[in-house]
Amino acid sequence: MSYPYANGIIKAIENHLLDKSKLSKLIKLSQKDIVRALKDMGYGQGSQSDSLEDLINEEMKKTRNLFDEIAPKTSFTDLFLLQYDALNLKVIWKSILFNVPINNLLNNFGSINRDVLYDAVVNKNYEDLSAHQIKLIKNVEKHVSKLEDPRLISVTIDSLVFEHSFKHINLLTDKALVNYLKTSVDITNVLTLIRLIRLNWNEDRFKEMFIENGLIELDDFLSVFSNFNENSIKVFNKYYNEKITNLLSNFLKNDNLNELEEGLNRLLLNVAREFEYDAFGIGPFISYYLKKKTEARNIRRIYADSEIELNQLADF
Repeated sequence: MSYPYANGIIKAIENHLLDKSKLSKLIKLSQKDIVRALKDMGYGQGSQSDSLEDLINEEMKKTRNLFDEIAPKTSFTDLFLLQYDALNLKVIWKSILFNVPINNLLNNFGSINRDVLYDAVVNKNYEDLSAHQIKLIKNVEKHVSKLEDPRLISVTIDSLVFEHSFKHINLLTDKALVNYLKTSVDITNVLTLIRLIRLNWNEDRFKEMFIENGLIELDDFLSVFSNFNENSIKVFNKYYNEKITNLLSNFLKNDNLNELEEGLNRLLLNVAREFEYDAFGIGPFISYYLKKKTEARNIRRIYADSEIELNQLADF
């Protein structure tokens, strides 16, 4: 299937996204009625469960399967979906190393089926995986199996997954994918910066956890790390049209990490949206998937907060 045809399908199904207007019907409902209303809207179609997370997982699995069916190059879609495989790898490895139950924490958002990934990591069953996927999983095991710090486990897995992604992409082939990956790296590093500052850890620890291949240079992060204030964060003005500077400025005022994370998610979506009308590339796929992720976050927020107002939900 060609990109113009596949992207035409993507644009057509965007009309079915549950935007704020559609989600307004869920506000103030009981949790049980929210799940029932979502099913009536066709969300998570096929799921027999009354669990919201099962419903979201089914919806995202359906989206991933659609990409597999229509993408001209599934190797490209797999590369941006790898970020969600990384989340599952973190859950699995922390379960192994700290003997904690996984429960319902694995997502269906990534390029590798969650059950297949679990079987590969825990039981060394690589039967349903590609050579590239096997190499990544074994590389993660090599680097994290002896670690004892949960934060270092997370950042090591992120770093290895990003490294894998950049190794397997021709940087001249699809600008949307490159921009998505580089922005994802920068966002991860920004959040690491803030978390380490909050913990009063030193900059050597940040150097250890810094992920390469983003746009923002290590020295710029270090200049902020040593003196986090309104003046020092101006070093980020040259990146992303000052958006990161503005987000950090707000964080300095309200110390609201959730708001910062939501702003960074919005930044990533805006970067992807620059390519959502590119008929000959993967941009519309990335943009649509991030909108589905935003849709899921909005649904979770409504479910968790019976007093939430419509203007508190994220736009996409």
